[in-house]
Amino acid sequence: MTASSHALDHRVLLLTPTRRDAETSKALLADHGIESEICRNINVLCEEAARGAGALLVTQEAIFSSTDQCLTKLVQGQPSWSDYPLIVLTPAGPQSAADIAALAAVGHMLLLQRPLQIGMLISTVQAALRDRARQYLVRDHLAEQEAYAAALRESDRRKDEFLAVLAHELRNPLAPLRTGIDLLLLENQARDDDLIPMMSRQTSHMVRLIDDLLDLSRISQGKLTLRTSTVSLGEVIGNAVEATRQQIESAGHQLHVAVSGPLHVTGDPVRLTQVFANLLSNAAKYTEQGGQIHLASERVQEKAVVRVRDTGLGIPPEMLSRVFEMFAQVDSSLGRAGGGLGIGLTLVRQLVEMHQGSIRVASDGLGCGSEFTVELPTVAGMPRSGAVRGPEFGSRGPSMNVVVADDNVDAAETLAMLLRQLGHHVRIVHDGQQAVEVVCRNRPELAIIDIGMPVLTGYDAATRIREQLGSRNGVYLAALTGWGQEEDRRRALDAGFDAHMVKPVETSRLASLIEAARRGVSS
Repeated sequence: MTASSHALDHRVLLLTPTRRDAETSKALLADHGIESEICRNINVLCEEAARGAGALLVTQEAIFSSTDQCLTKLVQGQPSWSDYPLIVLTPAGPQSAADIAALAAVGHMLLLQRPLQIGMLISTVQAALRDRARQYLVRDHLAEQEAYAAALRESDRRKDEFLAVLAHELRNPLAPLRTGIDLLLLENQARDDDLIPMMSRQTSHMVRLIDDLLDLSRISQGKLTLRTSTVSLGEVIGNAVEATRQQIESAGHQLHVAVSGPLHVTGDPVRLTQVFANLLSNAAKYTEQGGQIHLASERVQEKAVVRVRDTGLGIPPEMLSRVFEMFAQVDSSLGRAGGGLGIGLTLVRQLVEMHQGSIRVASDGLGCGSEFTVELPTVAGMPRSGAVRGPEFGSRGPSMNVVVADDNVDAAETLAMLLRQLGHHVRIVHDGQQAVEVVCRNRPELAIIDIGMPVLTGYDAATRIREQLGSRNGVYLAALTGWGQEEDRRRALDAGFDAHMVKPVETSRLASLIEAARRGVSS
């Protein structure tokens, strides 16, 4: 705050019927060290008060002589911290009911009846200024709090952006690792060797961690949307069991699943599968080798209730209220073999709540296992028909000419090696302009184009290819990117792509892409 604004905030504004009265009052206040300023009419008073004032000293005649309502508007339009000390000098004698009502309409004020003692006037003004000074302390505190809150919001926004970028950037080195492992699996199908499957499981686990990190960032930014339909909860649970089967079996656990009758819910089947896969994965992670995991579902009135119970580490009482918080974990000295970022349960709760459901946890303490209970509203009606089973990865069809465009040399090479192993002819380029030239010259059946390339982005490359060859040209364009939101998919399709794939590409997705390219069907 500048010195001039400080002076304005602590001055007394004077409005009297005559200039002489105003000058007398100003001199009297000055004798007691109080700064004041004379206002010639009520409009000037309101204008000056808006600039800053410690108190307003006004005669009743000055208020009633004006038909302008600016003083009432000024008092009633104050910010929450402000309550202008308004001192009104009233004439001698009893006040009429009409006068009292008119003054009350202006707002909160102090009434001093004339004639008055100088000491009473000075003490009243000083008390009003002290009261105003306390209001300024509240104002400054609120401003500091708002600045602090704004800084926290900005920090939180940057954190979310960082997590999103981090997850995206981690996808890039994972892509050649995932593809390379798939290639090794394809080449060594006859080997009785646990090494490659182990590498595959751990890479898949890393991919899931990154996906969870990115999804949590999307939710906190309000960017994650659900693709809802009527779905079978039994199918969702089955998909979650399949997604975590390797992890559960590799730890020697026994999984017991009891699905009670057909239960239908409105939800996103992918996200609901993610919820129960996370709970099963969490149970497997924090249960000692050879433990028991139980998953059961049932209808309770109008709700579908799913319980995931384990015989694992358990949760101490003081942690029960915190397990769904970001980065919250049971004592780091306990059961850390499973690792984790401490975001899985946070994501689970967010996804469940997005489905209008609830989740709770119960545990009798350390060593006593845990039970997570998810409740979702049920709906009547049949779920949408299940997806048609896609082609098996490794199955060979007619050979195709394929262009792979990616500035990440390792990613391009491993993807090309995998496609060649499947019997396809592959050419590699490393920037968007080369992609346009090679695709337009050779007209391959399939072009897999990375979005973030130099010279031309993948979007620009796809647009130019469509412009030069026409939309119906027999070239199937697939976008490859680390960004997997619905808006990213729409942008890719708008640019001219037929399909949108998120790194690292799963083998089943690649097999479906190849089949779609053969049939010329968008995916």
